[in-house]
Amino acid sequence: RKWTNLNKMNNIKTFDQYLRDKYFKLSKKDKEYLLELDKKYGELAIIFRKEFRAKNVMNLDSEFEKFIEHKKVGEKYFPKLELEQIESSVDIKAEFEELLAKFENFSSFISKFYIEKIKGFLNSIKLSEKYKKMSESGEYGEKSMDKNRGGSFPSLAEYNYALQIINDYPYEVVKKGVRDIDAEGAAKLFQKKLDELGYEYKVKLVKGMLPRVNVTPEGIVRVNPEAMFSMTDIEGLYQHELCGHVGRRYYGYQTGLNLFVIGLPESNTYDEGLAIWNSINNVKTPKPNIMFNIALKAIITYHLYDMDFCELFDFIQELVPNMSDKTLFRSIVRLKRGVGDCKIYGGALESGYFKGYNLVSVMSDEERDDILKYNIGPDQMNDLDNIKAFLEVNEFEPLKIKVKDEKEE
Repeated sequence: RKWTNLNKMNNIKTFDQYLRDKYFKLSKKDKEYLLELDKKYGELAIIFRKEFRAKNVMNLDSEFEKFIEHKKVGEKYFPKLELEQIESSVDIKAEFEELLAKFENFSSFISKFYIEKIKGFLNSIKLSEKYKKMSESGEYGEKSMDKNRGGSFPSLAEYNYALQIINDYPYEVVKKGVRDIDAEGAAKLFQKKLDELGYEYKVKLVKGMLPRVNVTPEGIVRVNPEAMFSMTDIEGLYQHELCGHVGRRYYGYQTGLNLFVIGLPESNTYDEGLAIWNSINNVKTPKPNIMFNIALKAIITYHLYDMDFCELFDFIQELVPNMSDKTLFRSIVRLKRGVGDCKIYGGALESGYFKGYNLVSVMSDEERDDILKYNIGPDQMNDLDNIKAFLEVNEFEPLKIKVKDEKEE
């Protein structure tokens, strides 16, 4: 009887393996083809990020001064952001369209995730082209009260909850002198922590950044050379940027596919949610304004289409009277980088921080570990077991983290 039960268990395992192989295992030829497509995908995704996302603003200070000068005399001034220009010989739109066709004709469980991501990239490129034409023609469009802008846009309930968070966690002005660690000192501390974690990323000082620290898929943690930090900041950023953002990309490299380095559709929601959860729960003293900042991003996002830049500035100023004009200006400009010409209604929908934290905060430790090691978004949570099976049966070799040199300032 014992032998029979054991035999049944082995038969179940064999059948389970048969199903995994049938639905997920690629032939040698298909595996090689997927790796070829994935390599191209990774290259294009990096170019896309540089051309259309997270651009450095080169004239932030001068545009702020012009904005304030006009505001003092009761005039509206709409900043025109001089964004860092990235030279590329690649026709990225055509390249993405060609790659999309190849994935649509490649029968594989994993293809659907590439297809959705590429369609998202193409939609962003089209929107950027639209903004450029509007700025060049001077036909900026009109306000829109339509709030049905897809899942990335805050719902009315989320907006009201964000307003409640602003009230419950009011903005704290950081006292002068508290931040006594300069960018170079912070960079050394970050690099030491990365080396301890074994994440193989390098820290660089880069001018023109809006945030103090951010992470690129190419193996770089970028630090604003003009920023100052306190030790509380450093500890929070360890958890947010290194254990959160770098961690997800590092484990993405371990899967062997650039898809997981860049992140699956809407992975940024979990990316920011996990990073924020880490910086609140895994430190002795969380740095100030964490909850405030993610709520403010959702509030600004909600009004990107029904308020112009000047109206939005006045609205937030009334909501948060103790925030400095420069900090407020930067907060709105951050969401306007993809637009460039701030007279245009619209911008980046940065409500993912708020949505992500609300989702991650109610997860189990096991679920949080899963989203650290598999760079998925909320829509792929139900697919996670299949994603794991696909990666396990195909045994891709980990990708090497190639740190791209950036100019150190």
